[in-house]
Amino acid sequence: MINPLAICVPWVEVMVGAGLLMGFMIPGGALVVTGMLAIFAVAIGISLIRGLDIACGCFSTSAGAEPITWLYVVRDLLLLGMGIHILFFDQGYASLPRLIQMKLPKISN
Repeated sequence: MINPLAICVPWVEVMVGAGLLMGFMIPGGALVVTGMLAIFAVAIGISLIRGLDIACGCFSTSAGAEPITWLYVVRDLLLLGMGIHILFFDQGYASLPRLIQMKLPKISN
C-alpha cells in the first residue's frame, strides 16, 4: 500500500488545496485536510518517539534529505489548527469567488 499511497496522497493534497483556494467544497476540503494533517502529525510523532531516523521526503527525494524533527510535528499541528479553524469557522471571506465578486463592478438594470 505504500507505493499507491505515495502516488495518490500528493494529488489529493493538490486537489483539496486548489478546492479550498477556489472556494469549492470548503467544508469537505477542510475535513480532508484536517484528517490528513492529524494523521501526519501522529505518524511523525510516533516515529520520533520510537527513535526512527527517517527522512519523510516531503520536499526532497534525494538520499541525503534531512531527517524528521519535532519541528515537523509543530508545523503539522499549526496547520492542523488552521484546518480546524476553516472547518468550523470559515465564512468564505477570502475565497476566490468572493474576491472576484468584490472586484467586479456591479451592473444595474
